[in-house]
Amino acid sequence: MPHAEVYALRGAGNNAEGATAYVTLEPCNHYGRTPPCSRALVEAKVARVVVGVGDPNPLVAAEGIATLEKAGIQVAIMDGPEREACYELNRDFMERMKLEAAQAARARAAKEAAREANEAANKQAKQ
Repeated sequence: MPHAEVYALRGAGNNAEGATAYVTLEPCNHYGRTPPCSRALVEAKVARVVVGVGDPNPLVAAEGIATLEKAGIQVAIMDGPEREACYELNRDFMERMKLEAAQAARARAAKEAAREANEAANKQAKQ
């Protein structure tokens, strides 16, 4: 299922060119179940994108914004109550991303600890 940006751009048609797009979450910048929304916004030739809150997904985190800016699209990031409202709209996703990031960090730490323990054991066995 496409993300909201794709539906909005389809609905806007040629009117998207030169327009301002308002998004609650930073546009994705990777190919997953859907193509990147940041590239769809670039291809639609929007002039400006107002982002409610950055995407905590490590596959996106600031890359969607960077893609837009590299294409010459002006990007504004909300703050204050508007940002908080956008966070609330995406709370489940934001919390899931934080949880997955923490789990991935723990897995990396465990893998690193196991590697170090193996190296120490191998070093001691050679002595």
